Amino acid sequence: MPYVVMPGAGSANLGDKAVLINWDTGQCINCIVGEVGSSENGWGEVSIAALWSTGYPNHMTANNASGITGNYEIILYSGVSYDYDWSWGYTKINR
Repeated sequence: MPYVVMPGAGSANLGDKAVLINWDTGQCINCIVGEVGSSENGWGEVSIAALWSTGYPNHMTANNASGITGNYEIILYSGVSYDYDWSWGYTKINR
């Protein structure tokens, strides 16, 4: 699932819609806000699926998680949700 991690200082909520745009390739992908993290380290991360879908196939793997270079933008649609049931995963993880 393509996801982004947004800084906690903004208005992002778990499950909000976001769009990741790679302005170098002109490609974009709809994402879900999968985590809201600390704002001290910037944007955090995007999923490998999101990165591959915007023109960098096989750039990152589980064995090679390096940073990316490029002209990226994340557009957040705060309050617009995919209605994902986060309680299922939360319950499952915390059993």
